[in-house]
Amino acid sequence: MGLLVASDDVGADEERFDWFCKTVNDEVMPVMLSTRHPDAFRASITDLDLGVVRLTAVACSPVDSRRTATHVRRGDPEHVQLALLSQGALVISQRGNESAVTGGLVLTDTSRPSEGACTRSVWLDGDPIETDAEACTSRSIYLASGWYTWTQIFGAARTPSRDLYLAAGTYTWTDCIKPHSGSYEQKSSLYRPGYQPAYLNDPKFTATRATYTFGSELDPHF
Repeated sequence: MGLLVASDDVGADEERFDWFCKTVNDEVMPVMLSTRHPDAFRASITDLDLGVVRLTAVACSPVDSRRTATHVRRGDPEHVQLALLSQGALVISQRGNESAVTGGLVLTDTSRPSEGACTRSVWLDGDPIETDAEACTSRSIYLASGWYTWTQIFGAARTPSRDLYLAAGTYTWTDCIKPHSGSYEQKSSLYRPGYQPAYLNDPKFTATRATYTFGSELDPHF
């Protein structure tokens, strides 16, 4: 017999993404999930345990996932997952290889990290002024309580970074590039309602004319 659970059965809009994150972490494997539109998030999970094989059907709003080496150490079902993508698109990066799939079968290994981050690409002309528009990316992410290393991304650079303790809950994760006269500033923030925001800033740097990927990444210590 299969078990069907849908986010519409959970309650308030803001609880649906939390429910999805908790269900995946508790029933599948530890993983970090984020979405750009938590208030509109919808999902359903149908699970059928066949003994040596487990069949799960998942339908959900767009979501990003990141499974680090720390997540693998914390909980690894030691499974090979074969997914049939019937709608939408999937981008998967594992063992240094990235694939974009819009239909068909995708094979992944739960014992291998799958990397991702809160990032976007932006064109910088290398000659900024104060009136230039800033570029930002933002999403909601559910985080387990514990210590994390938080690191900014700009092109190939991975600096600055800081260690911080975060309580369990859903956070708004925002990264921005702000132009100044002759330099740029990169600002990252994590905000959970009822708590003071956490910040990570690179206050002044220059860049040549090019397209850059920027953002930040969180690496759990547990």
